[in-house]
Amino acid sequence: MRKISGLMLLIVSMSAAGAFAMPGAGAMPGRSMMGVTPEQVLEAAPTAADKAPAQWTLAERLAISSVFSVAMQESMYVRHAGMVSFLVPGAGQFMTGQAGAGALHLGAELLIAGGALAGMYFLTPDELLDFSLTMDERHALMASYMTPERIGELLPGMGVAAGTWVLSMVNRTLAARGAARGARANLDDGTVSFEPVIALGGIGGGLRVRFH
Repeated sequence: MRKISGLMLLIVSMSAAGAFAMPGAGAMPGRSMMGVTPEQVLEAAPTAADKAPAQWTLAERLAISSVFSVAMQESMYVRHAGMVSFLVPGAGQFMTGQAGAGALHLGAELLIAGGALAGMYFLTPDELLDFSLTMDERHALMASYMTPERIGELLPGMGVAAGTWVLSMVNRTLAARGAARGARANLDDGTVSFEPVIALGGIGGGLRVRFH
């Protein structure tokens, strides 16, 4: 029982280390933190369950490290797809092979940006669009609009800017979640797989991907 507890303690400690090293990386459905279950570790090194951690052989340590190495790379792959698609909507979908969804999110973001520019242009007072003004003149003009009497003239444009930000955040969030789901699907069906990358003195976490 003590040996089993030692193995479980290692799994928990490695999972916690992965959580701190990669904040925001969600666990994959049906798996524990960092995508590793105790069953997977025991399957990789079944004889380790009958020993204390200090008694594990080099082969057993490498087998356990390999499980965590692959799980870490999978978690990085999913998180990277989501993060990329949040920064540039659709990019994560293109990375995971979802070209149609990627084009949809990218097109939506371009429409949002284009609508914002057009709306702000037509709703901004004409004198603020006079690019011949000097910096001092522009500052003085802006100051005149920051008064209770004239602030209302800027509110339509400010409303467009706020609405644009909300729409963009919604699109980016949906794109990030969709890209993460696509990445998990690629892992589940074997479209994308990883090989263990073992580093001396710890668990390797390189990002070497193999496409089938």
